[in-house]
Amino acid sequence: MTKIKTSLLLFTYALLALSAISAHAAGEVWEVRYYAGKLAIYDTNTKATYYEDATLYQINDPYRDTISQEACVNDINAGTKPYVVKTNMIVDGNNNISKVSDRTDFGQNSKLTGTGVVKSSPWNWNNRYRLSLNYAGSDKAKDHKHIEVDVQLSPDRMAVRREVYGPNGKLKQKWHGTLLQVSKEQFKNDTTSKNCWKYMD
Repeated sequence: MTKIKTSLLLFTYALLALSAISAHAAGEVWEVRYYAGKLAIYDTNTKATYYEDATLYQINDPYRDTISQEACVNDINAGTKPYVVKTNMIVDGNNNISKVSDRTDFGQNSKLTGTGVVKSSPWNWNNRYRLSLNYAGSDKAKDHKHIEVDVQLSPDRMAVRREVYGPNGKLKQKWHGTLLQVSKEQFKNDTTSKNCWKYMD
């Protein structure tokens, strides 16, 4: 009788484990949200402020302890080609962001590195987190940057502040703006999104 109970118990645990794996595979564990809006960028050299359209999606995945963002940014005035910014974060059990990378595998070839801290539960969409980042461009004298990021999440929007410093430690840019949450369909049909992601499911 004891063997039967043990077998049933093990079978139940196996079913629960398979259910958890199936839920994750079906996308029931992680959550994605979409945002769109404008960002203002103040250039400390020219003393000018210019504006960029931006769309962004964020995936909160407690199953893997990761937060992932991918943003498309388009300069409204310059007519330059839109570009994609990727930010992937690993969150530890103490609400610290222990690793940041532009690569999903967090490999050694990452151009973007850094750490951060989360104010409350990292999987809560009413939240705030701060990042301290370093970007290693191809030209160390020009492209290397230090970036301080402050993100405030609320149920329907994302407020972003960024300060960009050059390799000499001098403040180069101040970014700020609020992106509003939009539906997946609105995100896909946004002109900025279409310029960066031609194929979206």
